[in-house]
Amino acid sequence: MLTCASEHDCVAISLKVIEAVAMRLDALAHLDTDVDEARLRQCNVHYYALRVHLAWIQGRPDIADHLFLNIPDLNTGDCCVLDVCFKVGSSALSRRQYDVAAKWLERGLQQCKLLVSSSKESDVALQNKELLTLHALVRASIYLDTHDSQDSLARALEQLKSQYSNVFSVRLLELELLARGERDVEQYFQGEFSHYH
Repeated sequence: MLTCASEHDCVAISLKVIEAVAMRLDALAHLDTDVDEARLRQCNVHYYALRVHLAWIQGRPDIADHLFLNIPDLNTGDCCVLDVCFKVGSSALSRRQYDVAAKWLERGLQQCKLLVSSSKESDVALQNKELLTLHALVRASIYLDTHDSQDSLARALEQLKSQYSNVFSVRLLELELLARGERDVEQYFQGEFSHYH
């Protein structure tokens, strides 16, 4: 409910829901009875992820950053955190805030990597999220001119090319980069020739 409300700019409703969730999570954390700690941790992760999203929607990227850093168990990977990172990054990209977009999309990509490494089998939905995150990260990084952003661009392009080379949107992105002069034409066609032979 919170995600739906916050996506439709019902900030007041979202704030009330978040407040109620915070009180219940706090009460659960202080119960003397047996509480499933794993589920409680997961609820806390989702709570913070939704607070990040709400802070972003409220136009408070500083608060969103602070809340993101307070998400418990960030190094275990979580789909909700991945989704929020992608939404914030995509929103920043559409606003032409390329540095902010790249930061959030990198965070989302890190969540993807953690989820893939912990998964025992291939997950098509996760692969699709990874493809979307990588694609958006490349689109943000092409507008940045720092050494780190160029490294990020090169890594993301390499991953796209190695894992998703036959996806139409990736092929279009490669051609766009070629047209912009971001890629070496000779190297591109050598790669294409070796790809088909």
